[in-house]
Amino acid sequence: MTKKDKQLELKDKIVKGLEKVYEKLIIFKKEKNSETCYYARR
Repeated sequence: MTKKDKQLELKDKIVKGLEKVYEKLIIFKKEKNSETCYYARR
């Protein structure tokens, strides 16, 4: 494996990790937003 291959592999791992974090953040924000709306309606 060349240095460039290792860098590409590392980049792919980082991007996949960031995508997972972003998805979790969106889910968290949706849940938090729905809770806020629920409390606001009471």
